[in-house]
Amino acid sequence: MAREARICNEWHARASCRWSIRFDETRTLAEAGSAAGADRTHHVARVVFLVHPVCPPRAVMIPPRSALSHSIPIGSDGGLASLAAALRDGTRTATDVVEQALERTRTLQGELNALVEDRAAQALEEARLADQRRQGNPPDDLPVLHGVPFVVGENIAVTGMPHTGGRASLDGTRASRDATAVARLRDAGAICIGVANTAEAGFGIETRNGLHGRTGNPRDPARAAGGSAGGVGALVACGAVPFGLALDLHGDARLAGHFCGVHAIKPTGGLVPITGVSPHPRGKARRYATIAPLARRAEDLAPLLRILAGPDGEDRAAIPLRWRDPAAHDFTWKRVVRCPDFGLAGLSPDRTQLRALDRAARVLALRGAEVEEWRPQQLGDADEIWLAMHHEANGLHASFADQLFEGAEPTLLAHFGRAILGRSPHTLDALGLALVERLTRSSYMRIQRLCALGRRLRERLNTVLGDGGVLLTSPWPIAVPAGHRTLRHPRAFIHSAIFNVLEVPAAVVPVTRDALGMPIAVQIVAAQGRDDAALAAAAHIAQAVGSIGDPPR
Repeated sequence: MAREARICNEWHARASCRWSIRFDETRTLAEAGSAAGADRTHHVARVVFLVHPVCPPRAVMIPPRSALSHSIPIGSDGGLASLAAALRDGTRTATDVVEQALERTRTLQGELNALVEDRAAQALEEARLADQRRQGNPPDDLPVLHGVPFVVGENIAVTGMPHTGGRASLDGTRASRDATAVARLRDAGAICIGVANTAEAGFGIETRNGLHGRTGNPRDPARAAGGSAGGVGALVACGAVPFGLALDLHGDARLAGHFCGVHAIKPTGGLVPITGVSPHPRGKARRYATIAPLARRAEDLAPLLRILAGPDGEDRAAIPLRWRDPAAHDFTWKRVVRCPDFGLAGLSPDRTQLRALDRAARVLALRGAEVEEWRPQQLGDADEIWLAMHHEANGLHASFADQLFEGAEPTLLAHFGRAILGRSPHTLDALGLALVERLTRSSYMRIQRLCALGRRLRERLNTVLGDGGVLLTSPWPIAVPAGHRTLRHPRAFIHSAIFNVLEVPAAVVPVTRDALGMPIAVQIVAAQGRDDAALAAAAHIAQAVGSIGDPPR
């Protein structure tokens, strides 16, 4: 409660002021956080991922209503700070805002299928109680997120809600308690309105599984929404909620941010406890998976992360970390490294992506940063390093196939045949990873050599980025995929996923749109423990480039 009170006081004091031209003079929500066999691997991947998965959806479909009672997306008129201030001072009621969020979600559901299940009755009751509490208390005594609605990926536990991680083997499973991250947001006054769709077992570029179907991108429903964070990303992008929580296992939150056009940050490994996620990583992989906030505005990420961060006494991989204020971060003489590509064949960024990187670099150069171009040699082996570090992390623990099938002994090739015919509850994305993992279990010596490369890459990044520098790269170097094309470039996700196994913070900021109107984001990577640098750079860049516009709906 003391921590929430400190954050609350900071947020209250600055909520009514505007974002200024100079970041170090800003007085917005962002200050709330300040108080307080290689060839064989590639060959197999190409073969197994070239078939479009046909999974019979069993999504919970909420009938759409005829029209929204409010056409303006929630939080679009000033961000989370403005909305939270209006809810605390009574300008708006929690009941009104939660009703608007639920109605907007229902209206989008028929086209996007982003929500698995809502908490309409519970959320409205929580909103009613929040309004009663406001009548008896001055604004400064109310929690920082009083009455603010949010959504959570279905693979993060919310009491009473589906909690399968998109796995058919867990059909019918419901959470008996809140995940730590959800509990912290609810303690801060936020109201969860439902759980959003995810990729099967947390893996895949498409937000698709055999239980709940496929989620479409709000800017073009035929295109991918972004892995296990796609449902959350779609709802945040459309303004159903101002922010959400997603599980970033393999770059998911950043892919959803890039594909849907919202802001996100994957924090330093272990900064946010992953107690209550499904599937739950084991061994060293507990530091590779992170719970990540996604928000409509970049300046909202820092205070959200401040609320989420810190050990909970249950997740043994969680780490204490001294919080640094992103608003106080000075880029003068700091190194900004531009890394256009990883050197992977067929995955070079196009001109629009390169221009986005240039634009982001110029913004930070105007802040006094020294910009240079650099590509660590080890990034050319990023996909092999990623796979080897997961092999090492699993060790005696469950493999991805074990998590997918809940310990059963499946015949993967038989599952592939059924999936091609549309008769399997599993997606080819998930089956493909399970098969690649099984076929590419290299010798102990080879895995150790690749893991050593990964550790050297981590050390090199931490050294080069040093005291507050950042690396700029693309979270996904090619066009946002549609349909079966999600499987044509099985290694593209590594541009985000590699930073999970390196345990470094990485944020995404939408910078522009391509010729088809799809968002193009820049990924901002910082050294371990320097989440403040990534957040500060994200806020600077977002402020300079402005909004890329809401989805056309």
